[in-house]
Amino acid sequence: MANKYNILFFLQPEKERDDRHLRCRVRWGKNMVTLNVGYRVEHDKWSRYTQRCIKSTTHGKSKTQANTINRAIDRMDSAIAAYFERCDLNDAEPTANGIRIAAGKEVAEKGFFDVFDEFIGTVSIQKSWSVALRSKMLSLRKHLHNFNPAITFKGFDDDCLYDFISYLQSVDAGQTRYVNARCGLKNTTISRMLGFLRFFLRWANTKGYYNGNLHNTFHPHLIELKYFQNCASMLF
Repeated sequence: MANKYNILFFLQPEKERDDRHLRCRVRWGKNMVTLNVGYRVEHDKWSRYTQRCIKSTTHGKSKTQANTINRAIDRMDSAIAAYFERCDLNDAEPTANGIRIAAGKEVAEKGFFDVFDEFIGTVSIQKSWSVALRSKMLSLRKHLHNFNPAITFKGFDDDCLYDFISYLQSVDAGQTRYVNARCGLKNTTISRMLGFLRFFLRWANTKGYYNGNLHNTFHPHLIELKYFQNCASMLF
């Protein structure tokens, strides 16, 4: 179901001032968040009908042009609308923090693994995860940490994920699950793990922590062992 929302740009009432703070108020469901657009606007040069500055006017002590302020309003309006579209696409609940980040009014300070922990703690309850699924997500987190404990969202790209696959195929990853392992994880296991990782990245993207698109674009072809054995039997 699409999230219904309303975006309102308005001037904050201030006594004895001709120019007032320009605000943006977003409502969805029973929730609301108010953002500062970053400009002061003279109330007699503001249109409540269009929610924009009247054309060819200037505002505040700095005499900021109306088209400059209106472009800032358009950018914020589009960014918030795009955020709600991502939430609809990923079947996710919009959040005030997600709206602030989308509008460029708050920087996500949480590290990769802090976000992963939030993901497990929140979604496991919302989606009623089974014990087995939670265990698999924790296993993925462990493998990611063993692969690179300093990993960041900014460094998350195709090359990073291919390196992660190489790690999962190594003996080191195999020994994480089985102490006496002499090889890495099977490709079937790796494919399943990558699916869980895409699930996490999609959620992080919706929340505004991750700005990439690997959850939609990264689909490596991993040859299954049975297929490889069949090919080998044809050669020898």
